[in-house]
Amino acid sequence: MQMRVYEKDNERKLYFTKKKGKERFFSRKIFLIASILIVVFAGVYTFVKMSASLEAKAAGFAKNKKVQLISIGNKGSLGDIQIEQIRINGNKTPEYAKIQVSNDKKGFLLGDFTSEETKGYTFKNLQSVKLQPHTGPDEQLERLNKGKESDQIYALSLADNISIQEVTISYRHLGISHQETISTGL
Repeated sequence: MQMRVYEKDNERKLYFTKKKGKERFFSRKIFLIASILIVVFAGVYTFVKMSASLEAKAAGFAKNKKVQLISIGNKGSLGDIQIEQIRINGNKTPEYAKIQVSNDKKGFLLGDFTSEETKGYTFKNLQSVKLQPHTGPDEQLERLNKGKESDQIYALSLADNISIQEVTISYRHLGISHQETISTGL
């Protein structure tokens, strides 16, 4: 309903009138479009939040589990994954946390990440690497078994002065924050 003011004989009167057909049609159309957009946005957000794309698996350890290698990748087909933070054994920041970027032929280095052995291996800061789609460890292994080599493979190289039992990876995928916790019980 709309309120209109009419002046007649120096008297002001308020009249309530119903919206005309076109006005009512457009207001219903706007409401319908807004409702549909809200439902679609909520559905997409829920889908992205529930379908975490990070694949992470404990791949090896050394020095009584004080050094860990976690094979990681993006098993999704949309968007990159950006690792934001690594926590071990609950809420502790590891002394050393880097991402190894390698290929199938070279593989990964497990051991002392500060020694001469690291020459020829690429270690990068967590925030400087974006995991490309279709780089999950299982998908990489399947591709390798079919005789196709992968361009890049990724692994987290972690070291601390205590045994690492659990790793929590915080990451962003399609602008939404996710967290994945894995046990290193090999």
